[in-house]
Amino acid sequence: FAPKSPALGAPTRKRPSGDPANLDALAALALFHLAQGDLARAHTYQTQVLTQQNESGDKSAVAAAHHQLGIILQRQGKLDQALAHFRDALALREQIGDQVGIATSLDALGQIHLEQDAYAEAHAHLQRALKIAETLGDSVVSARVLTYLGMLYQRRQQRNEARTCFERALAIQERIENRAAITDLQNRLQACRDSN
Repeated sequence: FAPKSPALGAPTRKRPSGDPANLDALAALALFHLAQGDLARAHTYQTQVLTQQNESGDKSAVAAAHHQLGIILQRQGKLDQALAHFRDALALREQIGDQVGIATSLDALGQIHLEQDAYAEAHAHLQRALKIAETLGDSVVSARVLTYLGMLYQRRQQRNEARTCFERALAIQERIENRAAITDLQNRLQACRDSN
């Protein structure tokens, strides 16, 4: 039962506990501590964000909170917990049809499966993420996914496929002028050449 707005007599939407400024502050603190490498504090603040977003009923915001918590847990080395949050984010994003969010969640799942040497799962998630990102014309996500696919192929000793992915990712990064990624990809391509 939703309470009625006294002014309009219409049901009002349930609001998260605390005000939006508090929620923004908690999210900012989680990001700050993540950037500083204080993962325990980042986790604490992001957990509070997730709790409040769950109360809001905003599926997009809940998915984003799950995704951010997954990133923190991944950095903490808690891969199974991170996977659970990325899966929750993906499920919510699929429910609301958030294609960019779906690609981002699939990319994150692929990265964790790659860390766990679960190559078949990593490949399936990354390929699906790449297809969506390319359909949307999202260069940033496409380049990131291509880089992880290249890493996957490299681990599987599929050097030609790895080189192709790295070259495609490099072309995108050069176009968007991402200097750090360009250097990283040039190094990865050199490693592919050196291993032949």
